[in-house]
Amino acid sequence: MNCRAKPAARYERLTWFDAANNPVRVDVGNRDDMGALVAANTHFTTLIEYDILNNVTRTCQEKGVAQLPFDVLDCSDLPDDRFIVTEYAYDANRNRTLTRYGEATNGHQPDNVVAVQYDERDMPYRETRGSGGQTPSTTQYDYDGEGNRLRMRHGLNPEPTLLTSPTMPSVVSFEPRTPWAMSQPTTTTQTAVSLTSKSVAS
Repeated sequence: MNCRAKPAARYERLTWFDAANNPVRVDVGNRDDMGALVAANTHFTTLIEYDILNNVTRTCQEKGVAQLPFDVLDCSDLPDDRFIVTEYAYDANRNRTLTRYGEATNGHQPDNVVAVQYDERDMPYRETRGSGGQTPSTTQYDYDGEGNRLRMRHGLNPEPTLLTSPTMPSVVSFEPRTPWAMSQPTTTTQTAVSLTSKSVAS
């Protein structure tokens, strides 16, 4: 029997940095099952842009064959159909307040976003998926005086549909109020059951 030895797979990751030592481009080698670089597209590229405070404002992740020259270090003039673009926005305290995903940035689904509001302690207070759209979904986080999370209220549009209490993990209440739910809300409560193990000699 003749055996053909396969070449050892080599994994390559190339990273470019800006003057503030932020990674602005990452290339990961695209290899076939024999460990050789694919000639048509030798690397998968991700580009990262920052604001003046070094917060990430945009990422462009390759999803098709792009084969960018090594001197391309930002998302300018990229082919739209070959990259997934995600954009980020921040408040004055450098909290991330908005994330726009690929379907929003390419214009297909403008409300494919997540918006976050923060309280006076810069802790996440309300997170809204689909903000600005017709069917947003908001989650509210409540904390105690020490900053420990007490509750999560899901679907505050217009009223909560799910309430969980981490301090009472045995109780979960459901109140369906979505358009396809029943006209009258129902509540289901689950209570934890304590189980005791006991060995009996035969």
